[in-house]
Amino acid sequence: MTAETTVFDEAYFTGGTKSNYRDYEREAEAAIDEAFMPSVRQYAAFARPRDRQGACLDIGCAVGFYVERLAGDGWDAHGVDISDYAIARGRARGLTTLQVASADVLPFADARFDFVTAIDVIEHLDPDTAAHCVAEVHRVLRPGGVAFFATPNYLDNAFWNIFTPGFVDPDKTHINYQSVTALRAAFDGYAACHVFGHTPFIGQFRAADASAAFAGKGLDLPLVRSFARRVGRRVAWRLLGRDPVYAAYLHAVAIR
Repeated sequence: MTAETTVFDEAYFTGGTKSNYRDYEREAEAAIDEAFMPSVRQYAAFARPRDRQGACLDIGCAVGFYVERLAGDGWDAHGVDISDYAIARGRARGLTTLQVASADVLPFADARFDFVTAIDVIEHLDPDTAAHCVAEVHRVLRPGGVAFFATPNYLDNAFWNIFTPGFVDPDKTHINYQSVTALRAAFDGYAACHVFGHTPFIGQFRAADASAAFAGKGLDLPLVRSFARRVGRRVAWRLLGRDPVYAAYLHAVAIR
């Protein structure tokens, strides 16, 4: 057992002592369906070949939620994770295409996949391992294939970042925060890389809370102020939630 598998053991996915997961299998699935799968399917549709079945890989797949859904969408879907515990749990769910592997040494042939995802992964990797992971993804992607990396936006978000008073990241394995500039540099060897903002849940939209936009003259009555903040916050989330200045997540979409 390696140090990494010891870190990402059962206690990482349950109990809330090593991460913000109290019960990953019970809590994460609904969040993935609501907030992350729409984007994954959007990028997958762009990557899907028109003349054959597409092949995809999810790095850091945990128990295989993304693998399960993409397989249901008709992909030849595979997943890898460093965690023995998570892979065992995924296989217990009937997912036979999951295997234990490190993000920087992928056990697949060159040009094997059309679409590779790494969602909430790169922030767990030290910079050298992250660079090797990006290179490995380049190797296993077919020409024209798509890599999609999603990561918390704790550097470029002007209203909630590692320098914000009160900021706390409950996951101590987050050791490599990313910015738009860092992600573009990481994928410099690809044909193209686009970085987008994404705020999956309105509760992650911090700009309205941090501003005085809904505390001005005429909004001093508590009920009026509460209503204005609620409506204004939702409108702002819809309009600005994909701007990296406000976004909770960054999406790097790179073309091989």
